[in-house]
Amino acid sequence: MVDDVSTNRELLAETLTRAGFEIRAASSGEEALDAHEAWQPDLIVTDLHMPGMGGLDAIRVLRQRGSSTPVVVATASTDETTRETVRSVGAQRLLRKPHRERELLDTIAELLNVELIEVEAVAPAAVPATPVAPVVSLTQGIPAAVITELVEAARKARAARILELAAEVERHSPGAAERIRQLADSFSYSALLEALGGNDPMATEPRGSVLIVDDTVENLRLLVGILGDRGYEPRPSRMGPKQSAPRNKNRQT
Repeated sequence: MVDDVSTNRELLAETLTRAGFEIRAASSGEEALDAHEAWQPDLIVTDLHMPGMGGLDAIRVLRQRGSSTPVVVATASTDETTRETVRSVGAQRLLRKPHRERELLDTIAELLNVELIEVEAVAPAAVPATPVAPVVSLTQGIPAAVITELVEAARKARAARILELAAEVERHSPGAAERIRQLADSFSYSALLEALGGNDPMATEPRGSVLIVDDTVENLRLLVGILGDRGYEPRPSRMGPKQSAPRNKNRQT
């Protein structure tokens, strides 16, 4: 996914991560080309207008290099001229911003020939009243840098980043990785910080608590991150959401 606006990248990362996709982010056309060369993704979602190399030029370069990776362009400008230009450089789809989550996922499913299966979300687990045993004690040998990044991601309520780091933790301790995922999935960032030994005794008290009610997980996570960064204590609540998981249509089950 390519977008120069960090909030857009975070929201898209949450949507695609929750749907079961592995993601990489870039903030410019140049970064996108480097990431494509190193990672060879199955699909690209890109903005059009960015500092430096924009989306159109990046798509042109990809096609000149022989890449056939499907490209979805997401932009606020969707007049007929833009639509024709996007098609002419080799993109497969054009979505208008702000797009609906279902519209984006359906488009990706069609281009990748996968089926998205609706699964009932598990209700968030209650945060235990008793102290959480430090994850550090379960993850001996995990690089200190990974723990530091986990603490930073938990303080900023960045669920997608926490899940990425959990994959790194899993190389050293599958049990600790699963525990980290459970805390992130239930929005238990305070419990995760406590478990990581990342509580700051000198931290200031929150400016106040804010109840966030939304049936869309991605909206909840975005608002949790925004309010947490501004010193509030977010308390998310979701009401009967459904989440999607990709299934390859050609895969034998």
